[in-house]
Amino acid sequence: MPALRKGRPAVAEISARGILFARGWSDRRFDVRFGGRRVWSMRSPEAPARGIGWPEGIRRHAHGRFEIDLVAAGDETPTWSGIVDFPGEGDGRLADAEGRPVVVNKWGRLVRSLVDDPEFQARLMTSLEAVIAVMRDLGQRPFITGGTLLGAVRSGAFLPHDDDADVGFLLEQSHPADVALETLKLQRELRERGFELRVHSRSHLQVLFADEAGDVDHYVDLFPGFTHEGLYCQPIAVRGPFEQDRLEPFVELELEGERMPSVADTAGWLELCYGPGWRTPDPSFRFETPPETRRRFENWFGVFNTNREFWDDAYADAPPPGARPAALPPLAAEVERLAPAGARIVDLGAGDGALARHFAARGAEVTAVEFSRTAIRAMRAADPDGRVETVEANLADGRDMLELAARLVRRPGPVVFVLSRLLAGLVPETRAEVFRLLRHGLEPGSFALADFGTELPPSYRHENPTSWHLPVDTLEDEARRAGLEVHVISQTAGRGGGRATATAMLRRAEQEAS
Repeated sequence: MPALRKGRPAVAEISARGILFARGWSDRRFDVRFGGRRVWSMRSPEAPARGIGWPEGIRRHAHGRFEIDLVAAGDETPTWSGIVDFPGEGDGRLADAEGRPVVVNKWGRLVRSLVDDPEFQARLMTSLEAVIAVMRDLGQRPFITGGTLLGAVRSGAFLPHDDDADVGFLLEQSHPADVALETLKLQRELRERGFELRVHSRSHLQVLFADEAGDVDHYVDLFPGFTHEGLYCQPIAVRGPFEQDRLEPFVELELEGERMPSVADTAGWLELCYGPGWRTPDPSFRFETPPETRRRFENWFGVFNTNREFWDDAYADAPPPGARPAALPPLAAEVERLAPAGARIVDLGAGDGALARHFAARGAEVTAVEFSRTAIRAMRAADPDGRVETVEANLADGRDMLELAARLVRRPGPVVFVLSRLLAGLVPETRAEVFRLLRHGLEPGSFALADFGTELPPSYRHENPTSWHLPVDTLEDEARRAGLEVHVISQTAGRGGGRATATAMLRRAEQEAS
């Protein structure tokens, strides 16, 4: 591999689109500095590819003119320095809403880093100690893991550019169903202790800690560790040979001046997780979970976090509800035309609640269901009188859907479920959970109304679920398997740049027979 040296530039161009490397500089690690501060670490693409786009966080939040340096690993002299103009107006700094510096994390998002904020680091450490203490009190066997363990082994401190803490909990259970039940038990017990949780799957919990404004300040990730068919498993990415005597008895390591529990063979665990090069710091490291490991964990424990960050970002960047008149979809008129007198309205995927408030203003009893934290905050801010009942629930989580169904069936009277621009933006597994909710929640006289795109638009991007589509025949097949019938009310063709859409009613199949 060639070495960087004067007179042989590694970069052909850096622009608002990304970085174009010169030929011969594949698979090298670089730090990218904005205004002299390291913001992103990455590897140049493997040949023959030469270009790499900016990560999502920079694409969305870099506005205006920036001084950028590209620095090769192990070097302090930039191999490229220059000015890059990004779209929009900005002050040449990458910062959060409070002006605090941010970096790109391993998922490509902009987050605060521990190296830039000692007070943030102290709060994270306090929360980590609190979570471990409570888990011990609940009879669990917690231990630091992931990047938190890596930092403790390397330097006795958090990794400089980390933004969270990782905790595992060792289970005796070996069957995935039992692991899921134990994680669910922990989820319930932590909530009873007053902790706010985000459930990413049946094997990944996130304990959230908010600031005074109610925004998430930091979090602690929780992962179960268990042995299945002779292999140690620790979602979301670890699966391989690791014997019980390498797990226990736990040892104690120093982290930020405090003693923290760890598995017995720390070096062995770090190699299992990060590979044999774990001792060498590499901020550009990215997990590459083997496909068979990913399939197993996702099939065993589900995926409840699909597109959550997209919606969190969408509502964080949106103007406050009421700042401009809400453009209600045509589905609103269909609901008003077809809903029985006195029917309760349940708005699934309610977003900022504009549609829910519309129905509440007309005297309806309305429940708005949403899983995006920023959307829920916007919804509640726009409804200070609480005319809309707000329910935080994840449509992908079957347990959340069953609890919602139980809540609804306890109330008498017909229900109209509103699925406005929802179904096409869900993966099939999540639609199946929504249909299960409808199957339980649609009593005689109740129905669901949905509108959705039926063809891919020219603007389709996979990372944007609002551009996804759902053909009518696919909806009919999926609904039929769930015991539902679909009645198409209207369809529009995508002419003149418009989008092909459909509006449909869903009912329990046996209602027709009755």
